[in-house]
Amino acid sequence: MISEELVRRAGGPTLRIGRRMLFVAVRLAAYDKRITDQTWRGLDAGRKELLLPLREDRRLRDAAAHVTKFNLTQTKTNAYVSELLAESGEAPNVRLTAPLLMGRMKKIHESLSGAAVLKKVRALQEELDVAERKALAGEIDKVREVLTAIAREVRGR
Repeated sequence: MISEELVRRAGGPTLRIGRRMLFVAVRLAAYDKRITDQTWRGLDAGRKELLLPLREDRRLRDAAAHVTKFNLTQTKTNAYVSELLAESGEAPNVRLTAPLLMGRMKKIHESLSGAAVLKKVRALQEELDVAERKALAGEIDKVREVLTAIAREVRGR
């Protein structure tokens, strides 16, 4: 099978790319063959990849036109695709593994723990007006709620 040969070669000296990138490249090549619209063809591979969850040629073409028209960054393109999927009732494809979740938790902990951070927060608190303090406290509450829900799920309660 041709894909097995590509995967075999991807690990060797002739084609040094990972399995995931190989399959993304093959999918993009297939869409490039079918979608002849210049807005699609003009997009970089990174933003094209972000559009792939839309699956249908027409949706991909329309989304490519939107991304190009508004010159969306990859972050904004990702948000745009999530919005389109939500509008059509499709659940976003969430990629999350235990090591990835653990890494994120460690980064949060490392970046926010310690006396130096609390000292800086005290200094910031004096600089913020009432509306800014209220908005920041609201965001902290949202993060706390999400982390509580995640902890509850991990513990199985």
